[in-house]
Amino acid sequence: MKKEIYLTFDMDWAIDEVLEYFYELIEKCQVAATLNVTHETPLLQKFECSRKVELGIHPNYNDLLNTRGGYAATARAYWKI
Repeated sequence: MKKEIYLTFDMDWAIDEVLEYFYELIEKCQVAATLNVTHETPLLQKFECSRKVELGIHPNYNDLLNTRGGYAATARAYWKI
């Protein structure tokens, strides 16, 4: 049976030097990873062009996962899509 590992990382307001190191490490090791975005950085364009990095929406910024507003807020967010 083939085993698979999924790597996900949160940017969590990391400085660009750390994000650059992350990018170089992913490319060097030839592994794929999902990077959940939390802020703007010029490096996002570099990540978008990479075949090894998938960009995702950090759960804190996804209205569908925000349950503070209850069902009505979740339904409104869903229908915006």
